[in-house]
Amino acid sequence: MVYNNVSRSLFKADRMMFAMHVVHSMFSKQFKENEWEHFTRTLMGDIKGGGGGEKRGHAPKWIDSERAGDFLMLRSNLPELFQKASLDDDSTWRRWSEANECEKEFPGDKRLTLFQQILVLQALRPDRLQTAMRDFACKILNLKDISPATSNIRVIYERDETTAAEPILFIVSPGSDPSEELRELAETVVGKQCYHEVNYLCFFFFFFSL
Repeated sequence: MVYNNVSRSLFKADRMMFAMHVVHSMFSKQFKENEWEHFTRTLMGDIKGGGGGEKRGHAPKWIDSERAGDFLMLRSNLPELFQKASLDDDSTWRRWSEANECEKEFPGDKRLTLFQQILVLQALRPDRLQTAMRDFACKILNLKDISPATSNIRVIYERDETTAAEPILFIVSPGSDPSEELRELAETVVGKQCYHEVNYLCFFFFFFSL
């Protein structure tokens, strides 16, 4: 309920991180020590380099030079996860990293939690991170999708989500116009003669007179 109501007022690009913060706040047991801090980059590991050549440190050769820094940071910040996953096992993780949908093909014997899988993806396959985060948030919050179902004005009215003393702010994309939908609702509820529309510059004001 909280997520659905708040996310309706968020831009699509912000819903993912909002969902992750809701999960972190309400289901803290999903996160082991330092995992959230590593994920949000508030915990910075003591690593050397991350580029090519000598600066790769002890990153395996199969890891792309662009990912070496994140790999070393994961090992520095979360040594228990690193050992649990055996991320230095070239034969297992090289094959995993080459899979198109690697977020669905984690080695079963590693027994990583859902969020630990996200941390591995963040380090090695960030191109699949958004998909994994969405699946994680939806599963924990019991949602079909992080984008809430489109709500129309009639639903808001019938669910008593507002009152005559509480205005509704519509945040619309270019080309969208809720005025026709509101006009139809007004004619049904109070009649056309009681509906008033005022166009002031780029703002529209609607109100019912009873």
